[in-house]
Amino acid sequence: MTSKSFLYGTGAALCLLLGAGLRFAGLTRGTSDFVLPEARQQGVERAFYTFHPDEETLIRAALALDYQSLFDPPLPLLSLFAAGLCQVLWRRHKLVGGAVTAAFLGYTAFYGLAFTRIYLEEDSRIQAGRFIAARAEDGARIGVENGGFSMKPLISDGTIPLNAQLLFWMRHYLSCTAAAEVLWNRVKRMDYIAAVDVNRYRQFVAVPELLPVAHSFYRSLWGGELGFERMNRFKVYPHMFGVTLMDDDAEVSFLGFDHPAVLVFRQYASGEELDWTSWQQQFLQDERCADRLLAQAADHFRAGAYHKTLAALDLALASYPQMHYSHLLQAFAY
Repeated sequence: MTSKSFLYGTGAALCLLLGAGLRFAGLTRGTSDFVLPEARQQGVERAFYTFHPDEETLIRAALALDYQSLFDPPLPLLSLFAAGLCQVLWRRHKLVGGAVTAAFLGYTAFYGLAFTRIYLEEDSRIQAGRFIAARAEDGARIGVENGGFSMKPLISDGTIPLNAQLLFWMRHYLSCTAAAEVLWNRVKRMDYIAAVDVNRYRQFVAVPELLPVAHSFYRSLWGGELGFERMNRFKVYPHMFGVTLMDDDAEVSFLGFDHPAVLVFRQYASGEELDWTSWQQQFLQDERCADRLLAQAADHFRAGAYHKTLAALDLALASYPQMHYSHLLQAFAY
């Protein structure tokens, strides 16, 4: 039971018990140590539970895909297996069974109560909104993201949409340097940036091969580069009795609705021009980008070497078939 949805949705102890119960029920072995008492008396080793194919598919999907919407449906069924395992332990070794059950239930109760305490504190997005209202100068331009967990509703005016999702929608039609230029044309107008980690950051940094520019941008921004410094980070963690439960790497929909992290960045006070040129130029040598081959094709075209231009574009298409704009450049070269 390695799914983070189960780990953070139920707590580590119950997640372990659910996994042990599932294993004990024989999903992965085809047999089960769960045997109905009446069947044992008759000498028939009958499984405690026979899985319907749809139930098995649902459980396997919940464990494999690690998506929060798949977490709830199989939970009651898995709870039966956990209860069955506790019953078997109690029947065979009352002391062991009682201790295991008490330990798991005790930690699960602690975890549940600790989680409810996030609702007793002000939401991190409201905290960040108040912080920006108190710190930002009149007329300051604040960059915000679109998306389901955006800071935009918490900031009254002066917002500029970052529109980083354009890099995903246009990934087949923008070179990496062009994508970086799209970002620069928006970011250079911003005095502050307010970003929710599970809104865009977590998604883009997870796919460096698919979206190298978005990946590099968010990594650099989070690292205090690209001319912006991190002012503050707001996050409410589950906690109780002085124990804080860190859940930053939980599945994004588990965090996004009620306790995401919000980061506020400010353009460096020195007022120096943001050094985007060197950051943008790195993509000319990035193996994930077709920019180097396209730049060669452009050089050949300017020199009037049209056959070399087409050869460079053919190589770009062979190496990066997902970059559809190469077809347009070929048509233009013809």
